[in-house]
Amino acid sequence: MSEVQILLLLLLSGYLISVSLGMVIIPRILVISHKKRLYDVPDSRKVHTTPVPRLGGLSFFPVVLMIGFRLYLWPSDLSSFSIEMLHEYLFLFVGMTLLYLVGVCDDLVGVGYRYKFIVQVVSALLLVLSGNWLDTLGGLFGIYSVPALLGVPVTVFA
Repeated sequence: MSEVQILLLLLLSGYLISVSLGMVIIPRILVISHKKRLYDVPDSRKVHTTPVPRLGGLSFFPVVLMIGFRLYLWPSDLSSFSIEMLHEYLFLFVGMTLLYLVGVCDDLVGVGYRYKFIVQVVSALLLVLSGNWLDTLGGLFGIYSVPALLGVPVTVFA
């Protein structure tokens, strides 16, 4: 098999796994929402006009996490696997988990905007601590290198 075929197979398998997980998880979440009467009731600030189950977003995290594990932590070519890559993705997955847990708490009991903002900043800092931050614009506007003093805050607050 060529590299292109392997890449397409990896992408297709990640897609199929995520669709399958979504098909299994979403109906179960809807049943829980209906049994526990966890609805977002419309008011003047809402776009929807009928009550909507609150826990629908719960299905996205396991799907995204599975795609990440499939594509990055189980590479088809083990020679490309490195400790640095594992380090980066562990920080990313910890940040994603923090956001996920705050979202679940917000759906169930409500979380204040200050607390949510703090968790979002901490999650973004975890991304920066993994070594991923805006350090180049790739020549856009003639800028090839962005200093850390500018790139890190832009990454955190973008």
